[in-house]
Amino acid sequence: LQADNIFAKEVASSGVAFHSKYIEAAAPKLRKCLEEIIPRPKPRTPRWVSSSIPEAAWGSALAQQSSAAYHVNNLLSPVLFHEALQHVPDGAIVLEVAPHCLLQAILKRSLGPNCTNIGLVKRLHPDNLTFILTNLGKAFNAGAQPKFQNLYPSVKFPVARTTPMLASMIEWDHSNEWSVADFSGKGGGRSGESVIEIDLSKEADAFLAGHAIDGRVLFPATGYLTLVWKTFAKLQGKDFEDMPVILENVQFHRATIMPKDGSVKFLINIFDNSGDFELVEGGSVAVSGRVRLPEDVEKEQLDLPPPAAPRGDFLDLEKADVYKDLRLRGYDYTGVFRGVKQADNKGVTGKLEWIGNWISYIDTMLQFSILGLNTRELYLPTRMQRVCIDPRKHKQLVAQLGEEATVPVYMYRDIDVIKSGGVELRGMKASLAPRRQQTQAPPKLEQYTFVPYINDKVMPVQQALTSLVQLALENSSGALKMKVVELGTDRMPENLLAPTIIDILESEPMLSVEYTVASNAPELYAALTEPLGAKPTKKDAAAGALEANCHLAVGADVAQSPAVASLVESVKAGGFVLLEESPDIPDAALKATGLEVVAKVKAERRVYVLLRKVVDQPTPVVISVTEKNFSWVETLKEALKQSEAEGKHVLLVSQGEETLGLVGMMNCIKQEPGGNNVRAVFIQDAKAPAFSPTSAQYAAQLRKGLVHNVLRGGVWGSMRHLKLEATDASLQVEHAYINAITRGDLASLKWIEGPLTFYKPE
Repeated sequence: LQADNIFAKEVASSGVAFHSKYIEAAAPKLRKCLEEIIPRPKPRTPRWVSSSIPEAAWGSALAQQSSAAYHVNNLLSPVLFHEALQHVPDGAIVLEVAPHCLLQAILKRSLGPNCTNIGLVKRLHPDNLTFILTNLGKAFNAGAQPKFQNLYPSVKFPVARTTPMLASMIEWDHSNEWSVADFSGKGGGRSGESVIEIDLSKEADAFLAGHAIDGRVLFPATGYLTLVWKTFAKLQGKDFEDMPVILENVQFHRATIMPKDGSVKFLINIFDNSGDFELVEGGSVAVSGRVRLPEDVEKEQLDLPPPAAPRGDFLDLEKADVYKDLRLRGYDYTGVFRGVKQADNKGVTGKLEWIGNWISYIDTMLQFSILGLNTRELYLPTRMQRVCIDPRKHKQLVAQLGEEATVPVYMYRDIDVIKSGGVELRGMKASLAPRRQQTQAPPKLEQYTFVPYINDKVMPVQQALTSLVQLALENSSGALKMKVVELGTDRMPENLLAPTIIDILESEPMLSVEYTVASNAPELYAALTEPLGAKPTKKDAAAGALEANCHLAVGADVAQSPAVASLVESVKAGGFVLLEESPDIPDAALKATGLEVVAKVKAERRVYVLLRKVVDQPTPVVISVTEKNFSWVETLKEALKQSEAEGKHVLLVSQGEETLGLVGMMNCIKQEPGGNNVRAVFIQDAKAPAFSPTSAQYAAQLRKGLVHNVLRGGVWGSMRHLKLEATDASLQVEHAYINAITRGDLASLKWIEGPLTFYKPE
């Protein structure tokens, strides 16, 4: 058979063929044994296909029962295997019961592909118990219903307390990934209601944490608009980025604070007939308005040229400058919400960053509009007359910009319109929001500017005193405690300079103030000085010094009286006297004090003069400072060592380099050992003669012994930090109402433009 390529395999049967006449001698013995085992034969079922009796004899008595005679005949008769397989139906489960499943290969070839072939025992298998249970499981998967409970002892309920749980032994198989269709983005019927869940812990929503205002994460106003836009596009069966949209009469009723943990659900209702929409959160309406699809979006937007650059104090601001300004107002933007790349301080023109996020991009347009507001309060949007978004036009503009991806933005404040890319915002109204109690002091808003020592320009009293007091402090050899005395005789308490001077000095870091008000009647000033921490004392101006070794002595209208002598005697060598006098005070009266006039500033109806008790200045070591080379650095180091050891004076001079950082470097050198003896001359005047210590122009200024000596425009002066003057903008309106800017603070009552300004009676 093998020579004819017919599969044949020898069976180890001791050379005797089964199912043949050669084993007839075993038949009587086998029958006797089987009759003891099968005393009452049972009938053969229809599923019992006999392979030892031909099909024609299946109706005989021998073939009808599973008797001892049948099994003896099975041993002696040839196996009609092929004929029997013809009776196996398609899709049957075929179990091979044998000590070794030899017929598996033949069964797979003979039966159809829909049949399941299962062997129950395998020779040489290490664990046939596991093998049979595994194959019974295959039979179960194929549709059979084996009664596995018969293999185990019966269970009595309730089970014992020590019985282990099965839940921990059952796990889901996540080894395969399956694609699931998502129809939430497009189409999906005409329902105008949609629920959107926002969770900052999810990667898709995490960027919203960058919209922090006054220390809290608020859901952006532009986020509401984008949610409505997406929901409306879903109703139209379109992708929102391919569908222009117009939102009108948008009202922001309240802000939504986003929690760090957990989610916020927004319910969006859009009414089909009218286009009105409501966005509900927490059971109350957060935003309402109207949304519609424009017929021709190009005709819906205004065709406006770029606005002209503003006049006046116009400054270009970089990204860091913009967000420093916004942070001072209470806007703590981070991440994608820091999208204003450039702007001017008037909020007219700028550039915005586009990163494919509509929420952050439109929000940066609102940020840009805030820059032009005169006040530095915290505002939140409450109304928008109209929002027009053309995403296709926007994408075209971005594609033209290329890799730069910074889109110009323009603010037309006269008509209250903001345009950038494919987005146009009209009629935005914002309301003041109450600020939370700050844990730190409010920021100081100051300008760093050049102030002449002899200033003919009229300055506000606060700025005039600030420049003079800072000058006295700067030239007090780095004193950490400023000792000041003010002569109060014959002055009303409200006219004293103590409140202003103490406020100026206490605004300086790491400085303490010892302030004394001397008067013949100190009890008059107790109510004023006690809250300030000042000390009233009884002194007679004609009896000599008011206090000893003061850094600064202050008086009013005393330059032409004997009382000025008591002020002069009160200051130490190198100390200062600050006088408040009438504008027509003669120079001779100031010279008669015996002091050097250091600075003189005009204010409203008064003039403030700072005089100094000058000490002789030794000849200094002159060092020329330049940024063209730094050979002078080593010379300066050696000079500072001599200054510390011998008290030698050093003079740093810069001429011809107007942008040199000499002033800042000098402020640092003052903190170094020996720095108290260093002075600086910074000549920012191209017409000035070459520097020489013996020149009359320079010698007169050096005699005053000031730390900073800046020559600009032919005038000596220095750089000062002056407070920005608050300008309350006024507007002519048809309707206004009064309200407290800060909730609960009646001192913050202000007149505010009312909504009826835009009311047009029919």
